[in-house]
Amino acid sequence: MAQGPTSEPPSSHLRAYPTEVDFVPDPGCVTCTPPEADPDVIVFTEHWKVVLHPDQTVAGACLFGSRRHVPKVSALTTVEAADFFALYAAVEPALEDVLGADLVNLSCLRNWAYREVDPEPPWLDGHPNPHVHWHVAPRYRRPITVAGETFTDRDFGEELSWTGRRLERRARREIIEAIRRALPIVFEAPAHPS
Repeated sequence: MAQGPTSEPPSSHLRAYPTEVDFVPDPGCVTCTPPEADPDVIVFTEHWKVVLHPDQTVAGACLFGSRRHVPKVSALTTVEAADFFALYAAVEPALEDVLGADLVNLSCLRNWAYREVDPEPPWLDGHPNPHVHWHVAPRYRRPITVAGETFTDRDFGEELSWTGRRLERRARREIIEAIRRALPIVFEAPAHPS
């Protein structure tokens, strides 16, 4: 992590639940699902949650979702933005160290919220209802094996083409736990989702 005159280590605010929780998705926006109701959460802070991406085209792909329903990046508060970058500064080297990523791509996409068919999240009052989230994709020069699965980054050096690769629950948990081991997490008991 780059050190500068105003950098603060994010270790004091990285949290997770020690056991897997049941998935209880928010009916209006899956990204709004609280950490205590999402079994794919790797870590969370006051303002963000990091979940293992459903598409594991590349091992360890994850999503950073704002915990407040925010429609666009410019609507983030300065505190939320600072929290995002502190969180990213912790997760990026974890993906490199634990999974052996050569680099990590970061992109903010809100396109699905604007689809006329099956928008995600669903439209609200007849209008798109986007939620700021970041796709974080570790990239690999060579094939790697994680959780008994071999991953080949066929697009290394280019923009990633997502393939829709789904993993069994066991493999997903192994990847989540591997990333967690590289982070200074404070584990806490899950609250019951409301």
